Amino acid sequence: RFTGPDAIPAGWTRMRLVNEGPDFYHIQLVKLNEDKSVDDLVTAMQENAVRPAWAQLYGGPNPSIPGQSSEAFVKLEPGNYALLDTVPDKTGTPPLHYGMAKALTVAPPEGTAGSEPRADVTLDMFDFTYQLSGPLTAGEQIIRVNNKGEQPHEVFLARLAPGKGVNDLLASLVPDAPPEAIDWQALGGISAIEPGAHAYFPVDLEPGRYALVCFAPDHDSGSPHFMLGMMQEIAIE
Repeated sequence: RFTGPDAIPAGWTRMRLVNEGPDFYHIQLVKLNEDKSVDDLVTAMQENAVRPAWAQLYGGPNPSIPGQSSEAFVKLEPGNYALLDTVPDKTGTPPLHYGMAKALTVAPPEGTAGSEPRADVTLDMFDFTYQLSGPLTAGEQIIRVNNKGEQPHEVFLARLAPGKGVNDLLASLVPDAPPEAIDWQALGGISAIEPGAHAYFPVDLEPGRYALVCFAPDHDSGSPHFMLGMMQEIAIE
């Protein structure tokens, strides 16, 4: 389950996800049409992982490791939203199937809305690649994420273990993988946003090798985008 406020003001919002469970969790913010409810969305996405036409994806923090937190800056418009967890567990079932969903009302701002962050690096998402405006460096920084594709996309950031690659990360997530196969560190990112949208996330990076991965489902095949090539390894000196 999620715990948190039931209502917040519109505008740029810094959202923190504190992982107090034993697994990987994220927040997928979804704006609903006025005649739809969170229950309607959960029912629709239990039948099809591709979001229905009456729901719009607004991002949110992607997973951190248990016991830690991840953050995202998202711009929210007034309306009714759902917070979902769509990250499959070890059985391959997303927690939203177990009821991990929460309603959120976004009200018009009463005063000055939050200001947009200033990015150190920009990450553009295409169908089906990533492109950085410059190299990531060690230390604290804010990454702006732009969706320049024609489908919703996300970015999940993980630090790889020495000698391991992104394919090792993906192999560790299949339902029959042993727990010790997860020898990488989840560092957040941005859950899925719509084409033309952008969001931000802060990171504090150390030297090493990292993976960028998109798990969003393809509109045509339903396959996660990494199967279409949307994954990348990067090195930080």
